[in-house]
Amino acid sequence: MEALPIYLDSIVPSAYAILISVIAVLFFGEVIPQAICTGPQQIRIGACLAPFIQLLKIALGIIAYPIAKILDCVLGEHMSTRYSNNDLKALIELHSFHAINAIDKHQQPENIASGLQEYQTRMIKSVIDFRKGSIAKLMIPANRIFSLNVHKTINNNTAKKVTKAGFSRIPVYEKKDKNRISGVLLIKTLIGLDLTIGRTISDLVNEGEVTLRKPIFIRQNEQLEVLVNEFTKGKSHMAIVTDDPQKMEDYLNGLEDVAGEVSMLDGDPLNPTENIRLQKEPAKVLGIITLEDLIAVSYTH
Repeated sequence: MEALPIYLDSIVPSAYAILISVIAVLFFGEVIPQAICTGPQQIRIGACLAPFIQLLKIALGIIAYPIAKILDCVLGEHMSTRYSNNDLKALIELHSFHAINAIDKHQQPENIASGLQEYQTRMIKSVIDFRKGSIAKLMIPANRIFSLNVHKTINNNTAKKVTKAGFSRIPVYEKKDKNRISGVLLIKTLIGLDLTIGRTISDLVNEGEVTLRKPIFIRQNEQLEVLVNEFTKGKSHMAIVTDDPQKMEDYLNGLEDVAGEVSMLDGDPLNPTENIRLQKEPAKVLGIITLEDLIAVSYTH
């Protein structure tokens, strides 16, 4: 294309040679190839031309590679394009169904094959911002936690309160101190139990009819991705937010060295392991956060 003006200059006047060469380069070198290769068949065209491009890379690489290395040493390496989180969110928004529909107003919505739905763009953008989220902002504060005492009698009235609360997991605490978390009661484990007997949670655990799940303990200043990693281990879907997770772990594990599981005893003097655990002071409970809370944030952000 660069030699075209020189060739035309020997055939037509110089002014015409320049005009013809510019028009030819513009249409045959820019407009037409871009119109074809960026149209609806661009993937198929690219796949067909890929072997030819690979052949050119091999044939010309003997000359191009040394030149590229010399230029990198002299001018510095070319920096790859990197997008910030805001740039990525803007790109996602541009590929949403509504954005494409706004650009292609002449098309009917049912004729637009591509485009992300609103809930898809919202979830993707939420995942990008997930790292910025903090547990302290999402947790349910301690004064709003619905919990049960380990000596609470499980009867029909208690079942109605639990049902009205609408939670599938409820923290269980010892004595009158809600910081003394003993475990998490799964409400589904109460299905099929005879509630007319009036047994306490402690009785149900000791009789093996109910098992308290061990919660996850985490600091409020941890990032959400740390909590997600803990949830993916499958140990629990509820995390207790505290100012000292290790102290809570030590408190809860007080009986595990002896019994191998979280057990409920009655504080009997003949049970030294219970007394040892009750002598340990738990850390302060600041709130709770569940896996469902994280899912809700990802969907409604």
